[in-house]
Amino acid sequence: GSALLQAALFGFCFGVMAVYLVVIGDILAGAPGAANGLISEVFGVRSGPALVRSNCILAVAACVCAPLVALRDISKLSVFNILGVGAVMLLAAAAGLLGLTAVITGVAHAPPVVPNLAAFGDTPVKVAMGMAGVLPIILNCYVGHQSIHGIMGMLTPYSAKEMKAVCAGALAMGCVIFLVLGLGSVAAFGPAVDSNILNNLSASGMAPLIGSQAASVLSVVVRGGFLVSLLGSFALLMFPLRTCLIELLWGKQLAAAGSGAAKAAVTAQIEARHYPLLTYGILASTLATAVLVPDIWAALSIVGDLASTMQAFVVPGLIGLALVAGKHLATTDVEGSAKGSGLQRVMALLVLGLGVALFGNGILQRVMA
Repeated sequence: GSALLQAALFGFCFGVMAVYLVVIGDILAGAPGAANGLISEVFGVRSGPALVRSNCILAVAACVCAPLVALRDISKLSVFNILGVGAVMLLAAAAGLLGLTAVITGVAHAPPVVPNLAAFGDTPVKVAMGMAGVLPIILNCYVGHQSIHGIMGMLTPYSAKEMKAVCAGALAMGCVIFLVLGLGSVAAFGPAVDSNILNNLSASGMAPLIGSQAASVLSVVVRGGFLVSLLGSFALLMFPLRTCLIELLWGKQLAAAGSGAAKAAVTAQIEARHYPLLTYGILASTLATAVLVPDIWAALSIVGDLASTMQAFVVPGLIGLALVAGKHLATTDVEGSAKGSGLQRVMALLVLGLGVALFGNGILQRVMA
């Protein structure tokens, strides 16, 4: 069970880091052939190797990411947590502003009432599988298991009640941000919404709504801020990813060390001994993945289908079943321990079943493709 969880965490963190590099490349280079990236808007470059996304990714990885991931103290990157939240809120605010402007000026696009079923396939089976395949992509936005222990350590004094409040607040904030971002983008751009909304938030994309001068400034501020936050988030994800890899590769040695402080000490020794190899091996692997992935949708789809479903549904479902079987779950919320265990078992089975179904759908879609 521990190995499965570590593998899921590793897959999610690895995939998200590759996605970050893809998005960074899109921010700098812009959409293919459109010359609407930050390089074009800030430096006036209209064509050439500087606007090739893979070249941008390689340059950023070598010149920025490589020095950042060399930092061994995560506290030195804590400022990027604040920048990350601020950048996402600014992105949502910009999309909301554009949508509101479109409504006021009478050019807003109505949000679709039902999905475009034809986009998912030409048979009912393909349509059903395609719609199910969208769910894990959305799930990526709400998976934060890899950060949970770090957050628990920041709560002083720690309490389960406060931790639940933090999780509920984070989920609520995420829902609001993505709702504003989605509705605002659809209202402003309609069918032209790109799979990477940052491509729409270019100066040329926003100029028809707010004018060229305001669009130029807003584009650099929003996308530049998001670029900085992505670089910091990339470095921050290296810490849980490196720990997961150590757990997977040196699992027997860590198990022999026991738990608690003894295990932490052995983990620290292994990390110190192999730090450069682990760190830059991960960087090279995520870089190669980002260069090979055709677009952000493909990357998010793979991460959602395989890692997010495992991390958010399959593993928690298995843990829930194990806890119920071992009589470890509290049943004070439901009258009678037998009734409580039965309800918890049903919920665990539902969570597990949903995860297995989404995971299987993702595998089947890849085989059919």
